Amino acid sequence: MSLFKRINSAVWFKKFLFPTISGFITIIVFKIGLSFYPESFYLNRDDGIITLSHAKNWIDFGFIGVNPSGEIVEGFSSPFEFLLFALVYQTIPMHYSDFFIIQWWFTTFLFGFVIYYIFKTILSESDSFVLFLVFLCSVLLSISYTFLTWHSSGMENPWLHFFYLLSLLILFGLVEGKELSLAKNSILLFFASIVRIESVYHLSFVFIIFFVILYRQRSSVRKIYPVLMAIILWVIFFVIRSLYFGKIFPNTSTAQDLSLLENLNHLFTFNPSLIKNWEIFKIGFKQNLLLLIPINLGLFLFFRRSNRELNFFYLSFAFLLPGIFHPFLIGNFRLDPARPMTWMLAISSVLFIASIGSIFKQKKFIFILVFLLTCFISYKNYKLKSYDLCCSAKIFEDRKETILSISKQNEIQLPLVAIADLGVMSFEKKLNVLDLGYLGNQFLARNKNDSKLIKSYISLQKPEILEIHFPWNCVYSDLMNDRMFLKDYRLVYENSEEIPIASCPDGGKIHSGIYLNRSMEQNANTLDRKIYDQFVKDLSYQQLKTQFILCNEDKKYCLPVARNVYRFISILKKTISNEEWRTLSDMILDETIKEYFLVLWKLRSPSEKLVTQLMNTYNLQ
Repeated sequence: MSLFKRINSAVWFKKFLFPTISGFITIIVFKIGLSFYPESFYLNRDDGIITLSHAKNWIDFGFIGVNPSGEIVEGFSSPFEFLLFALVYQTIPMHYSDFFIIQWWFTTFLFGFVIYYIFKTILSESDSFVLFLVFLCSVLLSISYTFLTWHSSGMENPWLHFFYLLSLLILFGLVEGKELSLAKNSILLFFASIVRIESVYHLSFVFIIFFVILYRQRSSVRKIYPVLMAIILWVIFFVIRSLYFGKIFPNTSTAQDLSLLENLNHLFTFNPSLIKNWEIFKIGFKQNLLLLIPINLGLFLFFRRSNRELNFFYLSFAFLLPGIFHPFLIGNFRLDPARPMTWMLAISSVLFIASIGSIFKQKKFIFILVFLLTCFISYKNYKLKSYDLCCSAKIFEDRKETILSISKQNEIQLPLVAIADLGVMSFEKKLNVLDLGYLGNQFLARNKNDSKLIKSYISLQKPEILEIHFPWNCVYSDLMNDRMFLKDYRLVYENSEEIPIASCPDGGKIHSGIYLNRSMEQNANTLDRKIYDQFVKDLSYQQLKTQFILCNEDKKYCLPVARNVYRFISILKKTISNEEWRTLSDMILDETIKEYFLVLWKLRSPSEKLVTQLMNTYNLQ
């Protein structure tokens, strides 16, 4: 027997050769599609880096957040990508750009791999024909710029595309009576449920339809075990999450004013505010070619299908239905309203190709004609050829280097930088970031509509550096045009960005650029600078004791001491035990500032009451 025949007869070769080819077909087609667009439009989006920054913080400093100094915060929406990068970074520390490259190749390959198995399972056709269907499906997906670029952005989208199709394949396999591993498939379904924080909502209805199909088939109860185990794992995971962060919903939902109960009420009462949600839906529908959904529905109604194909159709539509209601229940994604619907195109495309492959498999000419016609209609319906996905890491890499240069010139270690985009800024852990964009700061997220409280909080934190750009310079117009801000800060670098408006809607002057706090300039003769210099020289228990005594003697020392305790807390936690800290904090006579020190040590966010008390006590109004 020749070597080739021996290889060809090997079980593993038959099992994995064609799915592997399928994976590479998808990679090649997607790469060709991406070659028509500038990489600067979609590579390394800052919000994807935010998720990785949380994971890096967890590995480097032992808690989940974005700053070396705290606070504990969940400013990301993809638990799976967070856990994955934590595992990768713990094993092989790498830069976010390297991780995103590996993630794209890996997920795109797996995506093509699972599409092959779906077509093979449903159609039972020859391998060559199935590979042809994979190619057509990849081409159809590539028509959508939104799908293609968010898949390549570094965000969690490629994991959504892969895991949702894999979940569909697992559930379909269970319905069709395949013997599947309980442990493996439970874990995979669980991963699908945490690929985004709301993924369990997307999976919920397909699980229900899965149970209904099994009940009608009078199937063995053992088939539901993988799903039940995945649900149990999800409940355990969310209980742990809630206990750690202190709330069910992440800070991203607070930052974006997401209220499920309010949205449900609007949906049931046909509230006029639904018009805005309808606009979000239309954008997502168009940009993701979701006209495939009514086309699939038409194919279902007018052509006879086998029981196997009907089951796949039911499961697919059960997956798509929650996605259709996503804009009405979850609302807008502030980066791109079409981003949360990209996974629906993946399922719609696979369902469409499987449908026409089954209906017209004996009529290849009609099959190709229907496919080309659908591609043409989809392309014509898709109005936006390309657009710059928000927001490129390159912009913030440049700003980060400028900020680091400013802090180096003024000899400021771990400066607190107020900025509205924290991904790149927080990734290397050379800065503490006060997130003016709310995701990484619970206090700002909770109180973003109270400009007075926001100004109080920023005055309390007193960031050494503040960077502001459009449109955030108008969001913080009240602060930027405040007399005290203009007195305390000076512009050291003016952004070159073009701002599309002459003044803010409230009439305030537009300030743009990087500002330095005058009190922390090198050689500044201020209390903040003097106390900082003392901390830099000595971070011992005795130094803290001395500073706390000064705080008791004169309250003007307290807040500068607190700011430097915050700045160096990652170092202090290694040199000072919790018992020693309790002894030190018990020395403080003022209960308000004592509570604030305890909040800092616990890496938590101060309450509105505490911030107000501090403002009143230290005359910061």
